[in-house]
Amino acid sequence: MPHAVGTTYLNATKKSLHKYAAGNLFLVGIIRDITKSKRAEQELRQAAAELTRANTELRLSEDRLRYLAYHDALTGLGNRKQFHESLNQTLECARSNNQLVALMFLDLDGFKQVNDTLGHDTGDQLLIVVAQRLTNSLRNSDIVSRLGGDEFTVILPRIHQADYAEKVAQKILNALSQVFVLEGKNVFVTVSIGISIYPLDGEVEETLIKSADVAMYRAKQLGRNQHQFS
Repeated sequence: MPHAVGTTYLNATKKSLHKYAAGNLFLVGIIRDITKSKRAEQELRQAAAELTRANTELRLSEDRLRYLAYHDALTGLGNRKQFHESLNQTLECARSNNQLVALMFLDLDGFKQVNDTLGHDTGDQLLIVVAQRLTNSLRNSDIVSRLGGDEFTVILPRIHQADYAEKVAQKILNALSQVFVLEGKNVFVTVSIGISIYPLDGEVEETLIKSADVAMYRAKQLGRNQHQFS
């Protein structure tokens, strides 16, 4: 109820009916001021709501930081850190299940010329579209990463034979050899691909990486726009 000077108080009332010895009834009412307790409850609810909101914001911040730690900021692909962890996990699974794994190292042919003649913004746009075409060329279970610059990797887990990697490599070559239309300009690049197979070319991460990298440089030396096995 409002006070005479405008302050509002909260009251709790309790009524009970009683009877005199003579049989007459009378009503007893008790009024209790609960203003402080109700304000305390409200403050507690507000504090709980603020704590929940703060925890939600903290969790979102942690998720964002975790995403940034494992993904390339430009293309959204996995970065070098995620690549190494993914390859390690894939190889562990392959060892346990006696499976083949293909590792591809990819390097764009002519990317430096695009940067030099059309500018870094166009080069960045090119990398974004390359990432999209790579992803569209693969299964959902395959893992594509950007190591940096114009270097990409692809992990093909659980393949039945090495020939499958060759089919995927050719699919990638075809996808990336198509014209890129960037800001109204036709841009052409190709890609050189090196491939190593677990366990045929090595059983540990370092060996497979080195073998795929060497094979990729051999593809460049032999004329680019092709794939080479280790």
